[in-house]
Parts: sequence; structure tokens; C-alpha cells
Amino acid sequence: MSFISAAFACMIDGDYTESLQTPGKTREETEETSMNNTAENRRPSFQYNRFADLFYHLLAHMPVDNAADEYDPEYVKAMEEKLGVSPDIPQEVIDYYGAHFDRVMIADFIALTVPDTWMFKGTLAGCGMLMEEDMTAFVDPLIRICNRMAEKFNPWWDEYHAEMTAQRAETVYARFREMTERFAGFFDNLGLEAKVLFSYTLRNNGRAFNQPGTITVYLTFPETEEEITECFLQYLHECTHSVTDPMMNGNILMADGSHDIAEYQVLCFDEYLIDALCPELSGTYRKWVEQEYLDDAHKALGETGEARLKERLKQMLAKE
Repeated sequence: MSFISAAFACMIDGDYTESLQTPGKTREETEETSMNNTAENRRPSFQYNRFADLFYHLLAHMPVDNAADEYDPEYVKAMEEKLGVSPDIPQEVIDYYGAHFDRVMIADFIALTVPDTWMFKGTLAGCGMLMEEDMTAFVDPLIRICNRMAEKFNPWWDEYHAEMTAQRAETVYARFREMTERFAGFFDNLGLEAKVLFSYTLRNNGRAFNQPGTITVYLTFPETEEEITECFLQYLHECTHSVTDPMMNGNILMADGSHDIAEYQVLCFDEYLIDALCPELSGTYRKWVEQEYLDDAHKALGETGEARLKERLKQMLAKE
């Protein structure tokens, strides 16, 4: 499985508690507590969301002409045989998704944060990013399909989840934490509590969403030993967006090509990061990305762009 040219990050408003010096403790005790909290934040927690997987099951049936494409005909065929039912998404809904992607893609992220269609619709209706037509032409039809598919999909998901967590989860979690420790200099200075949301239906691309103080990364659950390393590289990739995306000027969109530049920045930054902190992983990373695509990234950024990334990495690692 090689690198897929897409990663998307979204900021979602949420409550948070500001980190303050603990009353009644000395500065040294407070600093020790802060260091312990930093180490805890570095180690990701692992979560699952059945509704998110149901929504992404639908996306696997919806080809879109950009890097967010989740369409997977082999998966579609296999799941139709397992579930005995197809979502039968109307072509006009698929066309609407592609035509208005830069706006309606917020649904892809909101689906990761809610447990059911009721909260999904309410959150989208109140997010302030969608037009009324988006709700009637795109959101409402998908909600009706989700409700219909849930009767077959939910029992399948529950059974598969129980099987995977029993057989693979602890191995995956341990390996993830081990690799995270190798990149402590990066994660400790990321300034975010990291969470992994594993998926059984995400086909092609990682997703990440930020809430104040937290980053949650949506990743395909690795079913083999080789996939654990590749999954971690995707996790690192998504987290790096939190570092390099703020270096961009303005919004990051598919339509104007700024998303491509954002991707190039992450690819190059992670190459420098891995070379610095875990060089034995460098060959695997270049194979995963595919060297030709990495060369394109270097060329697109140029010497000035690469110098900015190297300086940003130097600043992060100097805080160790």
C-alpha cells in the first residue's frame, strides 16, 4: 500500500480547558506535571465510530474527481455480497458532491464527530458552512440512505469490530505507541492531544480534524504487520498538517491548487523529520510515498520553500 495523495484537516469548534499552573504547587512541581502531561498527550488514544464508518461506506460508492476520492469498486462489490444490500446512491447526489466539494466536504468531517444521523443533520444545519440547497440535495438524501443501510451495516460492523479488537488491537496499539516514542521530539512540541479514530471502511485517504488542544486522525485499521507501519506514517502525515498548514496563506482548497502545495509541504517536512529522528524508517517512507511523487514535491516547493520547512523543523526539535 503506497501513499495516497490526499489528507484533509478541519478545525471544529469545541470546549477546552486552558492549561494553568497548578495552585498550591511549586514551579518545579508544576513543570514536572507539565512534562508528564506532555508525555501523555504524545501517546495517542484509540477510538472507533460506527456511524463514521457507515458514512464512509457510502463515500466508497461515490467517485469524485479530486484527491479526496474514496471510490473503491472492489470494496463495493465485496461489501454488497456481505451485507446483501447496496446503498443505491442517486447519480444526482454523487454529481452534487463533486460539483460543490469545497463546501459540502465539511460533511466528511462532521461524520467523524457524531454518533448518529440525528446529530449529523443537526450539526451540519448549524455549522454555518452549508446552503439550504446543500442540505436538501446532498445531506438529506445521504441521511435517508444511512438510516436504510444501518439495519444491515450495524450488525456487520459490530461483529467485525469485536473480531478485530480481539485479534489485532493490542498489537496495533503497542506498535503505534512504540513508534510514537521515536518521534517524541515532534509530538511533544505539537501542542495537541492526539487521538486515533480507526476505521474499517475508509478506503484511500486519511482525515484529521482539530478541536482546541486536540487532533483526531481517522485511519484505516491495519490488518497486517506491514500495514501498521504504513498506518503510522499516515498518522504522522496527518499530524504534520497541523504544523505546515498554518504556513500557507489563506484557505486550502482543491479548486485553486493550494491543496497540492499543502500536501507537498507535508511530504517534504516528514522526510526531513524521519531522517532526523528515525533514519532507519527513511527507506520505508520513500517507498510508501513513492520517490517520483516526493521528487515532484521538492521541485514544486523550490529551495526557498524547503528552507522554510527545515527552519520550522529546527525550531520544533530545538525545544526538546
